Amino acid sequence: SYVLNFIPKEKVFAIYGNHDVPVFGDEYIKHYELKELHYEEVKGFKILGCGGTHRYGNGAVVFWGQQENIDYMRKQPKANILFTHDVAFGESKKNNHSQLGLKGIADYLTRFPECFHVHGHIHKSYLKEREKSVHKVEYLTFLY
Repeated sequence: SYVLNFIPKEKVFAIYGNHDVPVFGDEYIKHYELKELHYEEVKGFKILGCGGTHRYGNGAVVFWGQQENIDYMRKQPKANILFTHDVAFGESKKNNHSQLGLKGIADYLTRFPECFHVHGHIHKSYLKEREKSVHKVEYLTFLY
């Protein structure tokens, strides 16, 4: 809500984290009438969003099965920028089940290596080096 003090909500896009639905995110996005980022073109940039993480537990959270995420990402168009909550499978140095990443994201980035990837969920100390990956972004906005 802090960002909305400075930027009109029409210019803010949201993606779900792994603990957002339905407890927090669904209510938050509806409450502030934000637009969930799926695919947008902004100032000539093609921008794709994918929330959630791989399924590592049970509960009211946004989870993907690995094959489910692969199938979903293979249907998505080519983008210049990919915003995700989870990291691509194989990028985490930790052997922690909740930090494995999504295979669909890894597959997408392999098919479109020029795509710039911005993600959250995993702290810098958990990541392998990757030139075109940015981590831990709290608020993502596009002004146009």
